[in-house]
Amino acid sequence: MSESMIVNGQASPSRLRRGLQRLLAPARVPKLLFARLPLGWKIALSPTFAALCLVAVAAIAWLANDGLSRELHNVAEIGMVRIDQAHDYQNGV
Repeated sequence: MSESMIVNGQASPSRLRRGLQRLLAPARVPKLLFARLPLGWKIALSPTFAALCLVAVAAIAWLANDGLSRELHNVAEIGMVRIDQAHDYQNGV
């Protein structure tokens, strides 16, 4: 098979090359891949995507909560030391 064919005196790219260029065009790749999927895969993609999003949100929330509770414990420990120092100062005077 040749790279190009001569049609009406002008060279044109082969059908394979044109098909590959059309298939791999950046804006069309996701659209074409989704269009070629069987119906069962299309139906299964939406709950899978939703579950992945929920896992991501849960991971972010868990990490934020862990850091926040650690900081809250640090603040509480420092605050208790200051309260004890103020109480000792008040009783000492």
